[in-house]
Order: sequence, then C-alpha cells, then structure tokens
Amino acid sequence: MDRNKLLFEFRSFGQDFGNAEKNLIKLGSGVEPKENYDYYILSEPNQTFNILIRKKSLIIKELIAKTEKLEKWNVNFRQEFPISKEIIENIFFPAIGIEAPQIENKKYSIIEFIEKIVNEDPDLKLVEVFKSKIEYIHNNCNCEIAENLINGAFIKTFNIESENVDDVHATLKEMEIDGNYSNTNYLLKIKQIIGLEPLKEFKI
Repeated sequence: MDRNKLLFEFRSFGQDFGNAEKNLIKLGSGVEPKENYDYYILSEPNQTFNILIRKKSLIIKELIAKTEKLEKWNVNFRQEFPISKEIIENIFFPAIGIEAPQIENKKYSIIEFIEKIVNEDPDLKLVEVFKSKIEYIHNNCNCEIAENLINGAFIKTFNIESENVDDVHATLKEMEIDGNYSNTNYLLKIKQIIGLEPLKEFKI
C-alpha cells in the first residue's frame, strides 16, 4: 500500500487488548518486529499537528479530517537535519502553536535543535517514544501492533488504516475491536501521559 496516500486511521492504546490482540498477532505471525526511537515535540495549545523527530528528520503531520470514528492525517512537512532558521520560524513554531523566540543560528543540527530550541523553551516538551512494532497488510489495510515506552512508561497500541473507510471498519469488526476501544492518536495519548491533556474517561 502506498504510504504517501492519505489514509483513514483507527488507533487505540492500552495494556492488553484481549482477543483483538491475539487476532492481530496471529495474522502478523512470521513478521519481524521493527524497532525505532521517535522524539515527539508537544505544547499545550497544539491539538492538530503531530510533530516528531524520526530517522534524522523533522516530520509534521496534520489532522485534516475526522469521519465515522476515524481520523485522516497528512504529512505536511519532512526535512532532514540540519534545518534552517526559516523552517523553525515559519513552519515549526506556527505548527506547534506558540510564538517563536529569537532564533540566532542560520542552521541547527538535531542536537542543537533539541537543546537550543526545544529544551530552552518552557512551553515545549520533548518526549522519547521507543516502538517495537509488527506491521502487515490485511483486507487492504495497514495493520500494526506495537509495544511502546513513552518516557519509560509501557503501553501497547494497535492501528488499522486504509484509503477505504469500509475496509477499516470491516477489519476492526473482524479483529473484535469495533466498538470496544476508543480511537486515540499519539499526540493525544502522549499529552495525557505527561499531563498536558486532562483525562476524560474514568474507571471510578
């Protein structure tokens, strides 16, 4: 499936997904896990843009639509480091939703960007996410189950996505996921974990 096309996505997080998890693992048997570190950059006002550092690049994804309990994301920007002052001022800060400070250097390496731009700004939070995930194709959908360490906190996630809304819903139903779990993206879940977003569901 072409990863450059816009996909309708359903993702959920938890410690255990019961039969849904067993079904996902069974279908993905024989697929080797992929491991990587992503570094998400968050701010309290940003609710729309998923901003992260992955494989030496700054990536900005925008939530462009919600439909039938699914979300559609678009990769608006991808640039390998070093990145320029103009990108930081005109692309990064407008997406993160806060005013840009005085940017001194013309270009920034990954470490310079993290230390000088992100860590020195009290309104920005950098979160390390280690992912060990299995990805495969089923019913014309990209399927994923992953174990995450979000700043060291363990949580699992599964994800079903496709260009076709009906294919996603059919796969969710087959996996016994449909109706049992809420659709939550990485941006929202990480903000909940680090306390930037209040919890809205309570088990009390």
